[in-house]
Amino acid sequence: MNKFKKFLLITIAVLIAIGAIVFLFLYYGSYSSGYRSGVVMKMSKKGFIFKTYEGTLNMEGIDTYQKGGSLSSVWYFSVDRDQNDLLKKLEQASLKKQRVQLNYEEKLVKFFWRGDTRYFITDIEVLEENSPPKPNDSKKESEKTTVEL
Repeated sequence: MNKFKKFLLITIAVLIAIGAIVFLFLYYGSYSSGYRSGVVMKMSKKGFIFKTYEGTLNMEGIDTYQKGGSLSSVWYFSVDRDQNDLLKKLEQASLKKQRVQLNYEEKLVKFFWRGDTRYFITDIEVLEENSPPKPNDSKKESEKTTVEL
């Protein structure tokens, strides 16, 4: 019976170690990363016990040729609780309705205590609006490219 108890304890310890490794891989591992651009529409703190930060990004739709409309493209994301600076930047961009680029990591599994989505924001960049060229600059530019034949 002594050998059986020893075997059982070793088996349980190995299973716990394997379970911990799998859990850590699923919790910290990323499936993909990338960025999305648009305007932050909403930021909220949700949950009864586990508070999570959730947001939506309006990617400003895709123009359609049918009836002159556009399709709204909304993307949902989460932010880790310890990202206070990032949360402040998202709040400011939302209040000012600034166009932003959100860098994200897509996690392998969604854990309920971490967020509502698998997409976690890692960085934010406020994008500058393209200003049209000044009329004088464009005229000078066209004069430079004129070639006499």
